[in-house]
Amino acid sequence: MNIYVETNFVLELTFEQEQSASCEQILQTCEAGQGHLIIENLGLKPRPSRTAFLDLGYIF
Repeated sequence: MNIYVETNFVLELTFEQEQSASCEQILQTCEAGQGHLIIENLGLKPRPSRTAFLDLGYIF
């Protein structure tokens, strides 16, 4: 079974927020071999470097 999660999943676990217990259960399910954790990478992509912005003509 594939279990898709968003980047908030990582934050919930890291900072032990409101839904961290549910996230732990999902991790345990995957560790037991009953699922495959797939993390959407939309929010985990690194920020473009300053050089990339300068190459595009953006100044910040």
